[in-house]
Amino acid sequence: MVSVEDLTYREKLVLLALYEVFDGGPAGVKKLAPVVHMDKTKVSRALNALEEKGLVEFEHMEGRRLTEKGEELAEEVATEMELPKDEGPYVCSDCGRRYKHLRLKCAVCGGEIEVDKDHPKAAKAEWNLERARMGLL
Repeated sequence: MVSVEDLTYREKLVLLALYEVFDGGPAGVKKLAPVVHMDKTKVSRALNALEEKGLVEFEHMEGRRLTEKGEELAEEVATEMELPKDEGPYVCSDCGRRYKHLRLKCAVCGGEIEVDKDHPKAAKAEWNLERARMGLL
């Protein structure tokens, strides 16, 4: 039986992201990488390790989904750690996720990106967002 102590930090982050952000899945590497702030290769390796341990299962054309055992372990992991958060000026209008770097759509839910008017860098962020929407960036 796999326990929380048997998981690496990266595996814990990916397991937690599947559990909390994607409600158990399915989610692929491209969706998970920005959430856990890791490159796609590291996310892929963590998913493969979690699959070998029987905590996630692969669904063709969908991504990985938590198994029943994976959900139980994810609940334990959730009590001991939280996902890292960006505190940048860009905010998703749908899910509220914050980004430090400019993007037009949220990597998690696909919502529109807005600028937090109270952020110290709001003026520059607003200018960059408008330029990106016009296709100038």
